Amino acid sequence: MLVSIIIPIYKVELYIIRCIESVLHQTYRQLEVILVDDCSPDNSMSIAKSFIEQSPLGKDLQFVYLKHERNRGLSAARNTGMDAATGEYVYFLDSDDEITEDCIEALAKPLEEKKYDFVVGNYKNVGHYNFYQPLGFSGEIFGQEQIAQKYLDKEWYPMAVNKLCRLDYLKENGLYFQEGLIHEDELWSFQLACTATKIYGVNTITYYYIIRENSIITTDSDNKLQVKTLRYLQVLQGMYQYQMKLNLNSPVIRAIQRKFARNIYRMMLFSDPTYSDFKRNENVDEVIFLERRNHRKLHDFCQIFVSTKRWYSVKVFLYSLFFS
Repeated sequence: MLVSIIIPIYKVELYIIRCIESVLHQTYRQLEVILVDDCSPDNSMSIAKSFIEQSPLGKDLQFVYLKHERNRGLSAARNTGMDAATGEYVYFLDSDDEITEDCIEALAKPLEEKKYDFVVGNYKNVGHYNFYQPLGFSGEIFGQEQIAQKYLDKEWYPMAVNKLCRLDYLKENGLYFQEGLIHEDELWSFQLACTATKIYGVNTITYYYIIRENSIITTDSDNKLQVKTLRYLQVLQGMYQYQMKLNLNSPVIRAIQRKFARNIYRMMLFSDPTYSDFKRNENVDEVIFLERRNHRKLHDFCQIFVSTKRWYSVKVFLYSLFFS
């Protein structure tokens, strides 16, 4: 079984060799490695190509080099890799992270007996702090509701990396990454939870998720409340649009949306001192959310805020939504 590893390349010349080296040392050798240069302004791609060409470990692997005509972002680079992939399964690897030597072998082993929509492995966080919970289950799970429930319970994480995904499943369900969206993994994994019917968890560490000081998680600009809220509201809006597109009325799916919206609300209420006029009760938002199930109103709120980008509208609509 051929596995396509998709690696977007952008401004990683300090880290790309360690990433590529971890791929070259894979015990599983039926690999197609797709490197997508997203118009990186540094020498990341040339460093990667030179290292691959000089290493004897890459002689039996297939390498594909692609380049965008302009910088389009991580989502577009992954999508380009998906369109070019010829493997039965695809695996997304960020170019500043690393995988264990037996990563693909461990994730591919369950596929020897059955086909799954995706196989997910556990990961180890390296660097700043733990951002997502580790994998919380092992073995197979069948049924969309059960898979979505595991997602709601945070037993499989929203990161796109470290999941061996059946390419036909992704394409049949239109599971491409939304271009121009920050935190695109949150929306993409929600779409997986809406559509997957059989998955498998390998609860051993196969991925090293490296959080660096200048990453999207740790940069000061991304910690600004207005920017962060806008980005997460765009994700929430995408969740509602996808739910309506599939005409889903699952209680679990709605619970995932409520939980995501509740987290946005908590972030705004407890992080911004300008909200001192609101009652700061850590339980009030959860109680109101459980009592108010008007999802259309939430969707309308997202649309208005995302289209206007007016911070004042957040105050007006949050007050209307939660306190009227």
